[in-house]
Amino acid sequence: MAKEKDKEIDKDKMLDQVLADIEKQFGKGAIMKLGGQNNVETLLSELERLHRYYEQQPLPVTRQEFENRSMLYHILEDMKAFLDIKKDFITAR
Repeated sequence: MAKEKDKEIDKDKMLDQVLADIEKQFGKGAIMKLGGQNNVETLLSELERLHRYYEQQPLPVTRQEFENRSMLYHILEDMKAFLDIKKDFITAR
């Protein structure tokens, strides 16, 4: 039971780190910029720039670094999928 609680705490720490990385690259409130009236093309290009930035970083050394990078990758992919859907919705109007 203690191991499960530790895993939950580690996941929370990883998520906090990933969100901090996104805010570092895009600025405070970057996640909230995904909704509302904004330029999807600009957000997609910023997301691509962030993706390229992480591709050029050194490979993770520790398991924790690997898990953080993996979580970040999945969040970036989810954000891209959301923005693609949003773009399709806007162009279908």
